[in-house]
Amino acid sequence: MKKILYIFAVFFIFCNVFASCSNDDNNDAVTPSGNPAEVAAGTYEGTWTRIANGDTTTNEGTIIIAATDSDFTADFHFISTGYSLDASSVANIAYAGSDGTTFVYNNGTSTNTLGSVFAGRIENGTVSSRFQISQRAGRTMKLFTFLFNGKKNI
Repeated sequence: MKKILYIFAVFFIFCNVFASCSNDDNNDAVTPSGNPAEVAAGTYEGTWTRIANGDTTTNEGTIIIAATDSDFTADFHFISTGYSLDASSVANIAYAGSDGTTFVYNNGTSTNTLGSVFAGRIENGTVSSRFQISQRAGRTMKLFTFLFNGKKNI
């Protein structure tokens, strides 16, 4: 009797291993074509948030994204006159969805011209970004976390 149950269990498991659901395969998803840097390029205006040692302040600012000569890379220019922020760096950019309006970008090396690792997301014309850099605050240098949220100018 145990052998029959064992054979039945093995057969049941074997059948389920090779079964799949019809909605598992999404072959209808469309992959956007073209260079995502060219589609995402533009001027994004919004709010910078600067955080250091529990002190949080906000200021208006801009991120300008421009496509480079290489596919899937873009120039990111970070600007906030209130925080004396005027820095730029190149980052990788890619589509993050099939709709062609969502992107992710990052630069994983702190030796870039910004001097920091940074990353962000663009979704339906709204950009968010994050990085940390040291800036002079009075007579000392402080490590600040910068966050940006803004909309694309059309």
